[in-house]
Amino acid sequence: MDDYKRPSSSPALSDRMNFFNRDGLQLLIENSNDSICLIDAEGHQFYVNDAACRITGYNAEELMLPIDQLIIPEDLEKVLIAWRAVTQSAETVRVQYRHIHKTTSFVWLEAVGKNYLEHPLIKAVVINVRDISEQIEMTEQIQKQYLELERLNALKDHNITQEEKRNAQLADMLEQHKKELTTSTLMLTQVNGLLNRLMERLSDIDHLSSPDIQSDIKSIISEIKSSTYQVNWEHFQNRFEELNQGFYTRIKGIHPDMSPAETRLIALIKLGFSSKEIASLTQNSPESIHVSRSRLRKKLGLGQNANLSTYLDQL
Repeated sequence: MDDYKRPSSSPALSDRMNFFNRDGLQLLIENSNDSICLIDAEGHQFYVNDAACRITGYNAEELMLPIDQLIIPEDLEKVLIAWRAVTQSAETVRVQYRHIHKTTSFVWLEAVGKNYLEHPLIKAVVINVRDISEQIEMTEQIQKQYLELERLNALKDHNITQEEKRNAQLADMLEQHKKELTTSTLMLTQVNGLLNRLMERLSDIDHLSSPDIQSDIKSIISEIKSSTYQVNWEHFQNRFEELNQGFYTRIKGIHPDMSPAETRLIALIKLGFSSKEIASLTQNSPESIHVSRSRLRKKLGLGQNANLSTYLDQL
């Protein structure tokens, strides 16, 4: 015990040390895992146990150095505040700080102080100091993990929001393209109606014309029926497939015996066209379209009460 105290002939110091030599208390203090320090009213540390040396790497004499040489400068102020608090009251004061380590950088310590300056035998502030470096490191790791989790959650939320925006934009674009396709198809219906009327008028004047003119009229009617209509339908098919990717493949997968005319009819029904409009587009009569729809329902295996448009929308 004498190795860890500053030499002094003061009777007061002798009295204080005698207190710790009684009833085996000295043995408990020396074998404690926590550092135990005694500080007088002037702030001079006059005793530390072995644990303080193990924790800090310094020997007892080195630990008697001024406090500003042993504590990380950034933590010095809060230690001084804690010291003033413990000397001015009888309450227990607790403070965490970084103590310089002799061979490494520093260790995190937690000091719990109690004022016994008025005690007739102790006459010191008793400080119990514990190494909390592992606890601090664990807390910092948890904090880092928490911050990383927050970052990942924020990133996930951001990605979800961006994905929702992209999906909304794609849905808007798809809806716009569908409107454009429907509009162009309606325009095609009008064009076909006009062409049909022109062919009727040409047919009406055909028998009134000379053989040469009749030949030209028949040629014009034939060209109108073939080339112009086929080009428009091919464009429709391509645009429909762009807006309903895989639809024809799914139809063929479920009903492999579908003919091109039937798949064309299915596409027009899916877009919401009436039998009259489909008749104009396909150059058929409304009656023949009704018959084609009935045959299509039968091939699809739909009952009398089943809605054909609803069925196609679900594909």
